[in-house]
Amino acid sequence: VKKFIDHAQIEKNESIIDIGHGSGMVLHVLYRLGYKNLTGIEYSDIAFEISKNNLKNKAKLIHGNALETNLQLYKTIFFFNPFRGNTAKVFFSNLPDTVKTVITINHDPEIELVLLEKGFTTIYEHQHFIYKNFNGKIWKKNVM
Repeated sequence: VKKFIDHAQIEKNESIIDIGHGSGMVLHVLYRLGYKNLTGIEYSDIAFEISKNNLKNKAKLIHGNALETNLQLYKTIFFFNPFRGNTAKVFFSNLPDTVKTVITINHDPEIELVLLEKGFTTIYEHQHFIYKNFNGKIWKKNVM
């Protein structure tokens, strides 16, 4: 997580949302790195309860559907493969212009075309040297 955040060059006060935040690990690392404007959204009842216990008041937590969330409040999205296929395509097709940075890990390659059409460019890629299914990209909007 730290490697991706370092390469993304995100301001400490920037609004960040972790889509499908699970147990809250990404949000916890971000908080430890000094980020305070953090939100996570999680659909799973069990994962949401675990994250509430793990994070306490370190982030705003939303128990709900990411497809129904107002993303205009956020500049950065962390997307650690919470869903794939058509659901992921619909999610990224509806990104508002306020989102300037997207960090995707183990994402469905089909979303790449959607991000490119929305004006995003890959500024960093990471492929794990042992785990071939672990890959990630940082996308920035309107980068030349």
